Amino acid sequence: MPHQGEKLAAVALSPAQRQAILAEAVAAGTRECCGLLVGRRDGDLARVIAVVPARNVAREPERFFEIDPRLLIATHRAAREAGETILGWYHSHPRGDVLPSECDAAHAVEAGKVWLVVAGGAIGAYVAEERGVVAGRFRPLPLQVISPPETEESGNGNR
Repeated sequence: MPHQGEKLAAVALSPAQRQAILAEAVAAGTRECCGLLVGRRDGDLARVIAVVPARNVAREPERFFEIDPRLLIATHRAAREAGETILGWYHSHPRGDVLPSECDAAHAVEAGKVWLVVAGGAIGAYVAEERGVVAGRFRPLPLQVISPPETEESGNGNR
């Protein structure tokens, strides 16, 4: 995903995508919600085209998240066929804050992936890096909430 020489500077969601992620976190209650962010790199901007909610298959979904591997594989295929990629993922911290946890850092093995963390009605955006300033693995990113161009999907951008 990282483009040679271009460091990711921001991630962009539509208002409907942002609302869908926040609503999913509320609906999950004490369990961590999770999902995939599908889209394209536009220079140093990660532009989310679709938010794909996933079943949390972690043994302790109240404390951890694990995206259903079947959905992950299917989404990789569909994204590739559409000329898109999985930019990263989102998950909630039902009893925490929008900072990535030490557990998140331990699982952020792929540098350049976007991590959105949802808590308390807010979303924190980060990119995984080798020596990040947050939890030793993440760099904060600005989260831009912008309306998609009319040529892209209408609605909430979910698949």
